[in-house]
Amino acid sequence: MATDNSNFEKKVLLRLDALQQIDKDEINVLDCSAGYGLLWQEVKRRSDKTIKIVSIEKEKGKNPTALQGDNLKYLPTLDLSKFDIIDIDAYGVPTKQIEIITLRQWHGILIITAIESMMGNMPKELLFSVGIEDLYKENKAVFCSYFPQFLDNYLFQKGVKEKYGYFLGRKLYFYVTI
Repeated sequence: MATDNSNFEKKVLLRLDALQQIDKDEINVLDCSAGYGLLWQEVKRRSDKTIKIVSIEKEKGKNPTALQGDNLKYLPTLDLSKFDIIDIDAYGVPTKQIEIITLRQWHGILIITAIESMMGNMPKELLFSVGIEDLYKENKAVFCSYFPQFLDNYLFQKGVKEKYGYFLGRKLYFYVTI
């Protein structure tokens, strides 16, 4: 079952670390899965930087200050160049969002939550990146343990050399510079 803000403290620490990678006092953040906004509220409370946040939230009523709707509809149209950080803390693996962001040639810090499904389903983009989509369909169980490596390969193809964060089994909380 998906839960909002699982591993909350680790997520806060990760974002605080990401902020330190930016040599500016004022940081602009696009929070693509804002929920109630609690995560970035806590980061703002603990940081000495000025953080301006544009939030997107799909679920109606959760965050009245957020842009309402699916982030996949906003990402192609927003001026991403205004943001130092894009945060995708969603359920699952946000390959579609990463595709849009990299195709738009945005540069900055991308914070990603990637959680492998309990049923072993992986996004087709990860499978395409290693060329095994057809094999995977036949026997998902064989490939499930390779989820972190498939994700690394996918990100490498997008220009990512290193990722920093917490890697807790099926739950990966990290940031990259693109």
